[in-house]
Amino acid sequence: MTYMFIVLLIVIAGLLFCIIRQNKLVIINKKRDADKIFHLSKKTLSTILNCVSEAVITTDSKGFIEYLNPSAQIITEWKNSEAIGQPV
Repeated sequence: MTYMFIVLLIVIAGLLFCIIRQNKLVIINKKRDADKIFHLSKKTLSTILNCVSEAVITTDSKGFIEYLNPSAQIITEWKNSEAIGQPV
């Protein structure tokens, strides 16, 4: 009787481990998918901003420059690498 109980506990523990592991894999896959979508969206936005003829300056929530498109670089005479982190 005790032997069967121990075997049953081992089987249940193994099943729980498999369930937990599968759920963790699903979470990891969802994060990977979200990261792919984010990077694709960022790439698309970057392409659009590079193509428009108007000057575009993007900032973070505190007003520090994150990006200048080519038109903004011409007008401000700043390279994107020089402008990043500067206040507007």
